[in-house]
Amino acid sequence: YNGFPAEALYHSTCAGSTEAAKDVWGNDVPYLKSVSCPYCAASPHYETAKITVSSSDVCAAMGKLGLSIPAAKITEPGVLSVAQLSSTGRVKELAVGGEDVRGVDFRGALGLKSTKFTWAAKGDKIEFQVSGYGHGVGMCQYGADGAAKQGKTASEILSFYYPGTSVTGIFEE
Repeated sequence: YNGFPAEALYHSTCAGSTEAAKDVWGNDVPYLKSVSCPYCAASPHYETAKITVSSSDVCAAMGKLGLSIPAAKITEPGVLSVAQLSSTGRVKELAVGGEDVRGVDFRGALGLKSTKFTWAAKGDKIEFQVSGYGHGVGMCQYGADGAAKQGKTASEILSFYYPGTSVTGIFEE
C-alpha cells in the first residue's frame, strides 16, 4: 500500500461483510475497511449459532474484565446492553452493569466466535446468537475460497479484501 508492505489481516468467516480496523482496534487503516462479502455463505460459521451461558459463567467472565456483577442481576433488563454497534452490526461496545466494555473484550472473555452477536435472557441463562468467526478485519478465508471457486484470481481476491493495495515483488522498482 503506497509502496509499503500491507498488514494482511484475515479471519475465518465475516458472515456477509468484513469489519473496518478502526471499529475493532480504533486505528484507521486505509486498506482495512469494511467490504460487503458475497462469497462466504458456504462457511459453517456463516449462519447464527446459539450459545447458552449460565448467568454465573457470564458474571465470572466479566470478573476477568474487572467487573463485579451478581449472577442474579445479569439477566435483568438493562444490565447488559449495546452501547455501540459498527456499521456491519458487530458489537463495538456494551454497557455491562453501567460499565463500558469493548465488544472484542466481551467476546474474548466469553469465548464467543465473533462480535457479531445478539442475546436474550432465558431464565438464569443468557442465549447468544453469534454469526461469523474471528475479528472480521481483512480477508475472509471462507470468502477467499468462495471467490476462488467462482474463478477470481489471487490478485483479484487480495485487491477485493485489501482495497487500494497491489501485489508487487519486494525488489521491483
